[in-house]
Amino acid sequence: MNYVFKAEIFLLDKNYREAIENFKIWADLANKNNYKHLEQYCYENLANAYLKFNDCKSAFAYKEKFQQLKDTSDNLITKAKVAELQIQFETEKKEKLLAELVCSPKKQKEKSELLFCSLL
Repeated sequence: MNYVFKAEIFLLDKNYREAIENFKIWADLANKNNYKHLEQYCYENLANAYLKFNDCKSAFAYKEKFQQLKDTSDNLITKAKVAELQIQFETEKKEKLLAELVCSPKKQKEKSELLFCSLL
């Protein structure tokens, strides 16, 4: 049984001290293994457990850690979307330019024919 599952059970049973200990263990493991979403989840639950335990100072500290990870995650998602849109824009721009270049000789021929006909 993993620590998060145990911590959630302790939280439901209002055994906040045990919930806090288990969430701390798993938050530390998540941090060491770079599981940011799980670490974020643990920090949020730690903040809630400390709040229920009437330890507002610790609740605030873990809420700040949670928010910092959330903001980092949101920024990464936003940057990825911006990069994707930039690539899409550049691709469309290049395709349009290529289409103009491909059509250009045909337009030049039409202009030449029109000029030739007007000279007759």
